[in-house]
Amino acid sequence: MSYLTDREIHVIGIQRTGQHAITSWLIGHFEKVCYKNSMSQLGMKKHDKGVQPPFWYFEPSIRDDWEVSEEQIKLDQDAIILGTEFKVYEVGLNPNINSQKQEITKDLGVDLFSKSQDYVLVIRNPYNHYASVLNWQRNKQLSPVKDFSEMWKKMAKECLEDTNCLPGPKTVVKYDDWFSSKEYRENLSKSLCLDHTDRRLNTVMKIGVGRSWGSSFDGMKKKDEAQSMSVLSRWEKAKDDPRFIKLAEDEELVALASRLGWEKPL
Repeated sequence: MSYLTDREIHVIGIQRTGQHAITSWLIGHFEKVCYKNSMSQLGMKKHDKGVQPPFWYFEPSIRDDWEVSEEQIKLDQDAIILGTEFKVYEVGLNPNINSQKQEITKDLGVDLFSKSQDYVLVIRNPYNHYASVLNWQRNKQLSPVKDFSEMWKKMAKECLEDTNCLPGPKTVVKYDDWFSSKEYRENLSKSLCLDHTDRRLNTVMKIGVGRSWGSSFDGMKKKDEAQSMSVLSRWEKAKDDPRFIKLAEDEELVALASRLGWEKPL
């Protein structure tokens, strides 16, 4: 049985939840890895030659740069990491992903896309998360309080196993704990059967629309100093915003956040 890669890792989260930081950290666990930024709910773009989406190939000797290609995915990778950002009220992967992987597999002449799949579900303290959404100027889709709260609650229920929408075993990553605790990161590496490393912990990925860099608060001022960003206190900037105040009055959201260990800051 031939595989395109031994490890297929899906990193799944709502926009501005910190999934790119966690993806960057995961990439540091491998020498040869291929990463696709957005396996969107709408599916990958079709090209004349079939399913040929842009992939960003990590170059270990540079550590924060990418070889960008719209050609076929590279063979002989230690892992392929696929990102999904939720933009609709559903927890799950792009429904077309299996057919897309099958087409790539057929084109490259292997039996299966991967030997094993991991689903990494990233969730963030909703108060800091919503503050980042409100500060983000590019996409207004999440800024209405109802839209954000409904999506975050869907994610929380999946993390708490109140629902089970993903196609396989999942690893839940609480972004705030991952950011602040080395022990948490070590245990996470262990749970994914990886030799722990923090070598890319401070690397802010150059990725996304137009391959823009960084945080909605810090831009690229913290390009190589991700751990110095004040991501655990973003809510302070938004605390007087009527939308933020309304979010904090959502009793279901507050209860779900509390079950995950996050109390209302007000």
